[in-house]
Amino acid sequence: MDPRLKVLLVRDQPGQITTLQEALRSEGHNVVGDCQPDDSLLLRAQTAQPDVMVVEVDKLTAEMIQALENVDRVHALPVLLFVARNDRALMRRALAAGVSVYVVDDVQPHRLAALFAVAFARFECQHALRKNLQELRNRLADERDIERAKGVIMKRQRLSENEAGEMLDRLARNRKQSIGEFSRTVLQVAAVA
Repeated sequence: MDPRLKVLLVRDQPGQITTLQEALRSEGHNVVGDCQPDDSLLLRAQTAQPDVMVVEVDKLTAEMIQALENVDRVHALPVLLFVARNDRALMRRALAAGVSVYVVDDVQPHRLAALFAVAFARFECQHALRKNLQELRNRLADERDIERAKGVIMKRQRLSENEAGEMLDRLARNRKQSIGEFSRTVLQVAAVA
């Protein structure tokens, strides 16, 4: 983790100097934006290209969580959330929306570096889990489509399952496609015919 981070600061009252803002600057971080947690948050994140987002609000709302979900879906990055008043249900939703660190009460400036370290570590773990989950979903989709394509070939060519699988594999290699991709092509052609 770079000791000097580009930070997008998101607050109820942007523009006011707070302990958090002073702590960020004293640690050498560059505050690349100071905005409210609203619908324009995604645009702000895309424009500022921060390394991390730090959110400081009195009370978390469902609208704020939706804005954080939008950012996480398009421009995922570690998010530290500081709230003055806790709400357990909203806390769970915030963590599911990609918040890496959720802290109730004011930030303690001497704890900021440790909180950043936790946020980046948790973000990397979440990112790895999401990547693994997507790879698993892709493999399952490939297996499903391969089985369906083999069924189409078996029916139309009157082949055994092994013969259909070998044919599918050979045709995919000839077209320099994965067997999953080629299976989807077979299924699309079969749907049209």
